Amino acid sequence: MARHFGWNAFGFSFGPRGAFWAGPRGRRRRWFESGDMKYVILKLLKDKPRHGYEVMKELEDQLHGCYSPSPGTVYPTLQWLEDEGLVVAKDAQGKKIYEIT
Repeated sequence: MARHFGWNAFGFSFGPRGAFWAGPRGRRRRWFESGDMKYVILKLLKDKPRHGYEVMKELEDQLHGCYSPSPGTVYPTLQWLEDEGLVVAKDAQGKKIYEIT
């Protein structure tokens, strides 16, 4: 009997086969296509301002540990969002806290 794990906040489902996303013809695919991470980060920042590490941990929690974004993915995306004027970074206790503009 298959168990249904349901959908999470980002629209990904989890099932008994684990942490991959099956694409066309059953091929493995990336969790996020190129450029999609910015939308996920904006969704997290919409809920509350966060620093980069919080973004990484919340995303990992939302995906039940099946995907852990790297700092090399999250921080450049946060910088791009700031450069585009979509978020603003404020210094607080030695950390950059990002919030939607």
